[in-house]
Amino acid sequence: MIGAGTNEYEPYPTEMANYFYSLLFCDIPENFWGWVESPAKPVFDPTFSERAIRAIAEDKDGESRIRALAYRRLRLEGCAVPQRLLLGVVVETPLPRGLDTLAAYADGRIRYIHGSGKEVAVEKDVASMRGPRKALLSGAQDVVDELTPLQELRAPPPKAPNVRVTSVASDGLYVGEANLEELTRDPLGGPILRATSDLMTAVIEYAKANAPR
Repeated sequence: MIGAGTNEYEPYPTEMANYFYSLLFCDIPENFWGWVESPAKPVFDPTFSERAIRAIAEDKDGESRIRALAYRRLRLEGCAVPQRLLLGVVVETPLPRGLDTLAAYADGRIRYIHGSGKEVAVEKDVASMRGPRKALLSGAQDVVDELTPLQELRAPPPKAPNVRVTSVASDGLYVGEANLEELTRDPLGGPILRATSDLMTAVIEYAKANAPR
């Protein structure tokens, strides 16, 4: 499939959690096999159609991760893409129990992986999460505006005491990583951590309320 070669990592004890994790960053298109026969098919088709792929990338009602993959394909084919258009953000926090990973996307979707490997997927814009989700994306946009996109392969997950913030944008991944205490005090990092904490609380409450009984 188009764009192979990105590193895959296994920070979780289960294959499913690691697969779930690999989809968050939108940089391993071959892992999106479930989308190959969907309306997003042009993104994965060996025959390149700029018009079809650009339509997917620019569809503001489309799934953010598919839009990110479409922009990635356009870049690989040498086509122009908008700069710093934020589509999602992934926050990785190493804890004694394992790696907590929270991802929020512009379309309202949210993904959370507990350090144990337990996953939560939110497939729609939920009112109780909207405020912290938008705050997280806003904080990430402020960071993106100060950085340049990653030029190499994504690195392995961070190690304590560091926290990593990876912003998924139209022109690539923007990565910031720092010691938790330093990031908390940072004028750009602090708002991201606070929004992450608020959103994680809302996600956990949502998962509990919607758990099978």
